[in-house]
Amino acid sequence: MPSRKPDCRICFDVTHFNIHRTKSPVGVRHYGGARETLLSKMPRNRFNGCPWLKDTGIEIDMDPKIYQFLHVISIILLSGFTFAIAANPQKHKKKLMSVVTGILGLVALVAGAGLMSKLHNNDWAQGWVVAKMACWLVVMGLGGMAYKKSKSFIFTVLIAAVGIAVFMVYFRPF
Repeated sequence: MPSRKPDCRICFDVTHFNIHRTKSPVGVRHYGGARETLLSKMPRNRFNGCPWLKDTGIEIDMDPKIYQFLHVISIILLSGFTFAIAANPQKHKKKLMSVVTGILGLVALVAGAGLMSKLHNNDWAQGWVVAKMACWLVVMGLGGMAYKKSKSFIFTVLIAAVGIAVFMVYFRPF
């Protein structure tokens, strides 16, 4: 159902310029030429053109140690949950364990991306990075496979993948 709000309300991102939204004949909202003119004259800062964040004291930069802590703790928990699923795969907990391992895998990926941007200038083409990401994708997939495959297969692949990933981080052979 279409919104019943008036067409001339003030747009959120340009409230301080007092530019009203209008409706075009095809139903798409546009701002007119004044918005582009005013926004092109705005000073650009590290908040990507959000002047209301400039004086709030919000700091966007994070310490690499926080990324490292999140990365390591999520990987430890991801490995532990995968071992727990492989040791006792209970069908009634499958959805919960899938959600938990998925969130932990996502946290590990985001924190790893933060570390790559802070410490390695986003150089994702290094061989050890590709090998480590492949290993953690295998570990993330093992949680779901634990309900279908044997315990010995899951344990063997999990230990090998974790071992290779840790080896890649510390020795960086390529």
